[in-house]
Amino acid sequence: MTDEPATPDTTTTGHADPSARPGESELRRLRRLVREQLAGAVGEDRLDITLANGMLTVVEQPLLHGEKVAVLAR
Repeated sequence: MTDEPATPDTTTTGHADPSARPGESELRRLRRLVREQLAGAVGEDRLDITLANGMLTVVEQPLLHGEKVAVLAR
């Protein structure tokens, strides 16, 4: 694993991310956003679900299921 610089805490910088949920880490927030974007693309037929699931596997997120994609894409 590489050493990456720590991201600044939003409480010390004063720049709150409107998409962040209370208590959510930066990595968890980014993973959630990736999942939501992929679900949206699959739901709009811009991305194959198999490819989206492959990408989700890389970022350690649960796979999309056909019946749930429409709900996540909202």
